[in-house]
This record gives sequence, C-alpha cells and structure tokens, in this order.
Amino acid sequence: MNKKALITVLIFVVLVVIGIMATYIVRQKNAGGNEAESEKIYVNDKYGFEIKYPNDWKFESSSDDGKFLIKSTIGGDQAPALNIRFVNEKYFKVLADEQKKFNEWQKESVEQPSGKISDIKFGGVDAKEFLYYSAIGVVDQAIILEKNGYAVILNSYKDSILDSVLATFRFTK
Repeated sequence: MNKKALITVLIFVVLVVIGIMATYIVRQKNAGGNEAESEKIYVNDKYGFEIKYPNDWKFESSSDDGKFLIKSTIGGDQAPALNIRFVNEKYFKVLADEQKKFNEWQKESVEQPSGKISDIKFGGVDAKEFLYYSAIGVVDQAIILEKNGYAVILNSYKDSILDSVLATFRFTK
C-alpha cells in the first residue's frame, strides 16, 4: 500500500472513531437527563385526567368546554399537536358517528385499505382507535374513550413524537 492510500485510510478510521465517540457522548448526556426537568404535568381535577408533555411545548386549555391542545413549539402551523376533547355526548353515539365518518373515508379513498379500526386498552381503559391513512403517508388517529358514559376523544398523528405524550394520558378519578 502506498503512503497516500495509507494516510487516506488512517484519516477515515480516525473520523469513524470520532463519530462513534460523539454519538456515545450525546446518548449518555440525553440518557442522564432529569425527567422532571424535561417535562411538565398537566392535571385537571374538573375532568379527572393528567398528561405529561415536554417543557418546551405549548399547552392550551378551554376547560369550560372540555377542549385541550398540546402542541410542539417547533414547526409553526405544521407542528405536531394532540387534541383532547371531553364531549358532552354519550359514548356510543360518538362511536357511531366516528364509524360513519370512517366508512365515508373508506368509500372516498383511492387507496385500499385507507384505514383501520382497533379495540385497544388505553391507560387501562377500553377504547376504540380509528386510523385514517392519507396518500402522503400521514396517519391521523382518533382514540375514543368512555368516561362515566360520555366520550373523550384524543386526536393526533400516529407514530409521531406525540405517541410518547399520548402514552402518559390517564384518568385520575
């Protein structure tokens, strides 16, 4: 191997080692972060729920009408958002309405399948999850829970950064 090729290989090896070390340091720093410092907890006694979300996200509430929004501060209007709605309608009526909406979505969609409905456990509560697939690869989800006979609807994008926020939702009473 000539001298020029040897120097090129050595430079490549050094760069790879530096990259591996930098990745390790960043992961260690992120893993060592204090969870309490990186997120807030919103507790609502009126509606009996709590949810955790990142410190740098925005939380908006209109608790008089049972609407809550958690949104990333990065991305402007296109930022990931989680909508929580406590609906003053019976659970089974809201389920029937969502099923009708889903059926219409299926009929209008060019792609098949264009969605999916699943029975899930969400925060220890039985729920229905409606997934709506779009042509651009975005999956909208609506999770419908029952609380005291009435519906609670959570809307967000599926498989997004919101999944970790959504996973912290729980009823407190």
